[in-house]
Amino acid sequence: MNYKSLPQFVADGGVGTSGRLAVAIGAAKSDMSDWVNGHRAVPMLRALAIDDASLGIIPRWLTRPDDWHVLWPELVKHKDAPAIVPAVA
Repeated sequence: MNYKSLPQFVADGGVGTSGRLAVAIGAAKSDMSDWVNGHRAVPMLRALAIDDASLGIIPRWLTRPDDWHVLWPELVKHKDAPAIVPAVA
């Protein structure tokens, strides 16, 4: 599969993509804008909804890169999941 980050997905989709995705997952367009622009992290439940609404094109490990493996340990075994980098203490 050709995975995309949230900003890449929105950019590739053209005008209105961000708003349509927000509506599809039941989020405010302003929240989606904040997530796309990196002003705020994507909340856990919204990451799952984005993954579902994008039919897997935007996987949870791209919207939650720091903790996806903790939130969804079943994804660790996914063939395309990135390697888990240990946190630096």
